[in-house]
Amino acid sequence: MRNWRLVRALLGLLPIVGGSLISHAEVVVGDGSVSCAADPACMNRLHPDIPMVATAQPGERIVFAGRDALDLALDADDADSGDVTPNAGSGIVHPLTGPVYIKGAKAGDVLAVTIESLEPAQAGWTESGAFGFAGDQFGIEERFIVWRIDSDYAVSDALPGVRIPNASFPGVLTTLPGEGLLKRILQREAQLLEAGGAVVGIDPTEAQPASMCGAEGTKAAECLRTIHPVSTAAIWIFAI
Repeated sequence: MRNWRLVRALLGLLPIVGGSLISHAEVVVGDGSVSCAADPACMNRLHPDIPMVATAQPGERIVFAGRDALDLALDADDADSGDVTPNAGSGIVHPLTGPVYIKGAKAGDVLAVTIESLEPAQAGWTESGAFGFAGDQFGIEERFIVWRIDSDYAVSDALPGVRIPNASFPGVLTTLPGEGLLKRILQREAQLLEAGGAVVGIDPTEAQPASMCGAEGTKAAECLRTIHPVSTAAIWIFAI
């Protein structure tokens, strides 16, 4: 469900040595008013060579403009619940905001993240279908439900009397993989695909950044998906 719009977080390195890391400065990343393809700070693939879009000091507050898993900018007054998901393809999944370079961090460091607040969007969605554990257990009947969201609850015209308490959370918090990890993941996923596993393999469709991960991209055959088994949901991304 898209139940957030802005994520505010504080960054630090572990171990933290002496003094307070809290800063009054603020770094804003992402533009939720445009699509992922039109936002230089939006990505839906992982690769070590993806360039940083911003830099932050340890302890500096970062505000991320988040997106839902299909990059659907829904209006609850115009969008309808139904049997079909508006974007049936999985190429856009999952769009992330970033990457952000944390000054002084290097490969192998632990990043300590404090999520200060999440500002909900006005509309969100849920879907049911064959994808994932629920589909295995309860069948593949498809439904797409649009929700109106405020800071307290989510409600839907399609499910009168149902009110879900707000429990917004980020789905993905990750770093970009290093070259060694990238090679191991590519090898692992190729083996899983060959064995018939449920793996979403390399796919340049709707890939961002397109110049690197798209069909004509320089690293199209190496860009990892931001969908399982690499990850399970999409919100935003840090990188070092």
